[in-house]
Amino acid sequence: MENVQISIFCQTYNHVKYIQDAIEGILNQITEFTYRIFIYDDVSSDGTSEIIGRYKNKHPDIIEIFRPDRNRYEE
Repeated sequence: MENVQISIFCQTYNHVKYIQDAIEGILNQITEFTYRIFIYDDVSSDGTSEIIGRYKNKHPDIIEIFRPDRNRYEE
């Protein structure tokens, strides 16, 4: 996506009950500008990563996922 005007950052860890609503809430906004969603998933273990992955597959030009190799809280 060229000329992105708004960047949206979403951080998550084990939010399987909420992440779909959060992403849908962003995607359903009616806008006149281009945007990109950056999701940082801190190695969720409850299915959150799978939901995020499905949305990335549906919207590869809008959603970017960042996943560290291990949970950063444990450092």
